[in-house]
Amino acid sequence: MITTARHRRYMFGAALLLSACNSSADNASTDLAMWTVNATPSLDISGNDSAGDPRIGIAEGVARLANGELVIADRGLTSLRFFSSNGELLRTVGREGEGPGEFRYIAGLLQCSDSLFVHDITRGDPYQVFAFDGSLARSLTFEYVQENTPYRTACNRDGLFLHMGWERHETMALGRARGTTLYWLADANGKHRASLGEFPGSERLVVKGGTGPHPLGREPVLALSRQRAYIGTADSFAVLSFATDGTPAAMLRYLDTDLRTTPDDIERFKFLDTAGQNTAMQQSLVRMWAGVEYPPTIPAYDQMIVDARDQLWVRRTPRRIGGDAEWIVFAADGTPLARTTMSGELRVYEIGDDYVLGIAVDPSDGTQSVRLHELVRGR
Repeated sequence: MITTARHRRYMFGAALLLSACNSSADNASTDLAMWTVNATPSLDISGNDSAGDPRIGIAEGVARLANGELVIADRGLTSLRFFSSNGELLRTVGREGEGPGEFRYIAGLLQCSDSLFVHDITRGDPYQVFAFDGSLARSLTFEYVQENTPYRTACNRDGLFLHMGWERHETMALGRARGTTLYWLADANGKHRASLGEFPGSERLVVKGGTGPHPLGREPVLALSRQRAYIGTADSFAVLSFATDGTPAAMLRYLDTDLRTTPDDIERFKFLDTAGQNTAMQQSLVRMWAGVEYPPTIPAYDQMIVDARDQLWVRRTPRRIGGDAEWIVFAADGTPLARTTMSGELRVYEIGDDYVLGIAVDPSDGTQSVRLHELVRGR
């Protein structure tokens, strides 16, 4: 069923009401268990191999399989690259092209249920689906919902998908703007399962002829556990949650911090925006920055990950190059459970019982490495 605008407003109000009824979870005590992520990685995949070939080009996602292998979706090397648990390259899947199992522009990787979903933004089908041995299984096109296609997607271990749609920018004024968009759940075959409502989308830079994400603008983040769908608009440290049938659940909240934009925030954005880009692109970005008015505040957070125990991890937006970032962990019932810190230059893609897996950017030169870190959960 497609929800009406009135129904969507009701769902949003219901979520707020439910969150108010769970005030014990709102603004919870800062006395949380402190968990530890070892700053020294137990595995680091970077640099060149013995033949002088790069081990990483431009990594757009990484996943750890049950047998300990790591899979890197590499846009720079136009392939999926499988590594052993000790970092040895085992096999390469795919090449540049437009045929089955080939890629033009890899934009992301999801491990959903028993498959790897690779997003190539140049293809008509949003995802090519691979088995864990690297064999191509199928392609997947998601069903249009209210003439909308996914802009951002998350999945869970049962093969369900959570989507954020594209905003409609036709009525937006030039400059910094933010509209609303539809969020919905889809089943393992890409079919619409439940509409969650219309909520703020990404903060955009609107120019004649199109839009793009605004520098330092708010970008919604998504996460999906086996029981809950999470939508984070990043306006404050609050996260909407829903049951996987679309029913609103209690909002997750934690203590806010001062979000006023600082010079350090801007410098960090510029560093990440140019890392790994060629000279021509870097020069183009520098010219764009000259005409940008940065938002007065930064996003409250910029990542959400559901771990192997179905707990939600939310990362406060890092504030400077080379600094650490605080993560808040919520139990499956939405109660703040623990906190930890990690490098702000580590983008996390997976959290297991005892490890954190991500892609790190070196603050000195912008090079990438895939890193596995030991996780010690406290009390």
